Amino acid sequence: MVARIVGVADAFDSMISKRVYRNQLDLNFALNEIRQKKGTQFDPEVADAFLSIFEEKAIKMERTAMNLVKSHKKT
Repeated sequence: MVARIVGVADAFDSMISKRVYRNQLDLNFALNEIRQKKGTQFDPEVADAFLSIFEEKAIKMERTAMNLVKSHKKT
């Protein structure tokens, strides 16, 4: 199981890191690659757990942005 977790983390890090032979890839591109390769290259359970971290964070960021907009409208 550890190797499966490291496999997803390593692939993600590899995609979002700048390399001498290419620029870093966009975060959404990297997440979509993991989604698309889930079940073939990546363990589906591990990929889902990894992706859920980003989905939870995106929801929190969206709520924060909405609260900022609401508070700005009140002033």
